[in-house]
Amino acid sequence: MTARAELRSPDDWPGFRQLARRLVQERVAPQQVRWAVAGAAQNSLFDDGPRWAVDDAGGDLADGTTPPGSAPFGAAHFGSAHFASAPAGSVPEDSTSEDSTSDDGASALRLPASFIARARAAALHDDDDRHDFLYRWVWQLAHGPAAWRDNLSEPRIRLDNMAKTVRREMHKMSAFVRFQPALDDDGRDTHVAWFEPAHHVVAAMAPFFIRRFTTMRWAIFTPRACAAWDGKQLRLSPGVARQPVAPDDGQALWLTYYASTFNPARLKLKMMQKEMPKRYWRNLPEAQLIAPLAAQSSQRQQAMLDQAPSVRTRRRGAMPAPVSAPVSASASVSMSVSVAELAPAPVPVPVPVPVLGSAPVPAAGGPLFDPAAHPALSAVTWLQALTAALRSC
Repeated sequence: MTARAELRSPDDWPGFRQLARRLVQERVAPQQVRWAVAGAAQNSLFDDGPRWAVDDAGGDLADGTTPPGSAPFGAAHFGSAHFASAPAGSVPEDSTSEDSTSDDGASALRLPASFIARARAAALHDDDDRHDFLYRWVWQLAHGPAAWRDNLSEPRIRLDNMAKTVRREMHKMSAFVRFQPALDDDGRDTHVAWFEPAHHVVAAMAPFFIRRFTTMRWAIFTPRACAAWDGKQLRLSPGVARQPVAPDDGQALWLTYYASTFNPARLKLKMMQKEMPKRYWRNLPEAQLIAPLAAQSSQRQQAMLDQAPSVRTRRRGAMPAPVSAPVSASASVSMSVSVAELAPAPVPVPVPVPVLGSAPVPAAGGPLFDPAAHPALSAVTWLQALTAALRSC
């Protein structure tokens, strides 16, 4: 007899935590339960056991922090809101410890914090077997954390890869969503975007766009889920078919800017396709310019090399002529008086000390060193005298 654990949406992480905890406490082994999403067709003919559904008033898997019924922004199925604050791929760790439960699993279920962080991201993966896979991990860790210490085991590598893939998709969504102005059903200005994520990351990424465009009304449509922000509340809905939006003047301006900033000398198609895979190109307006710009890159680069170097010339404006204003006699007299008062007094130059056997020292007020008049005085003697005079000033 196989039980059915039913989640509210494909990204219902709090629902999975709640049901996993209840199943472990009821000692339901992984082979005795099959995970599914509410409204989805039952793919198995052996679901003849009890049906486990998410209870909005229930607890949580490890610490009971966020009951599903009180999820942020009023969306009951917004399960991944509390880890979507890091769209670049940094999913925060849970606050659980490394302690495990007893063998019967009846006590409080506590799992490794590093597992919770990876499981959160892996729960958004497109793999249909992701919830069954995660529950096998929960069941195994609930009876001992030894398996989690083996970083090279096949299940551990699979979990790490799933989490890494989802985090990468979250980063790509933060970079490749392009909004366009439009009017909603009430005639109000809004911005809409169409995106095709490979995993269930729309609800998880909604807080990122709320923080970036807090005062703007926007809506993101995808085949998996849709998110709309009216400036106060977030609304989530199922996915829809693509609804193209007519390009506006802003898009033409963006294409002009993209083409003008294209540098043919720095073109690396392999690196570009690695950071911006081709599956995103059909939803990026600037992608239509990549092929023609890449085809002309060789010619434009050669033209840049053949062009003569430009000589930089500095253009200095002419200095403005001084403006001469008539000065009265009284002003000139007062000025001369003030200048005379402010002028420093002359510093007396002391007479250098003569050296025995040398010619007489010149009188005060004359030149300190006159080789023609005093050939017997050496330059060293005069340098010593000058140093002494400067020190006495």
